[in-house]
Amino acid sequence: MWQGDDLVGFVDWDTAGPFTRERDLAYVALTWVPLHARHVVVAQGFTAFEDRYRRLHLLLDAYGYEGDRSAFGLEVADRAQKNAEFIRRHAEGGEQVFRTLLPFAVNLEQAVAEIEELPDSFWVRA
Repeated sequence: MWQGDDLVGFVDWDTAGPFTRERDLAYVALTWVPLHARHVVVAQGFTAFEDRYRRLHLLLDAYGYEGDRSAFGLEVADRAQKNAEFIRRHAEGGEQVFRTLLPFAVNLEQAVAEIEELPDSFWVRA
């Protein structure tokens, strides 16, 4: 959403559903910090991996997140895993659109593995 020349918000309806605020915020962190698989975000032009800690906590602070940030890491990984499972389930059910998205499911699963490798200190605000 734009206000004049300024981006003031965005709406992503692809995975819309009745989620908790942590679940929605987890997807935002996955895609905008970004915590997605390295090869995915490098292809999009992001290479400042050392800045992800600052970006994550800036996002959480700006959002007013007061939850357990260590547990938030688990939420990000679980959100990515559930999205991958959703794609796979529908692809296996014969839905062509989701068959086309199978490489995206693989990328999400790689993101989960990379998120799980982050040190505990990544999730805790200094």
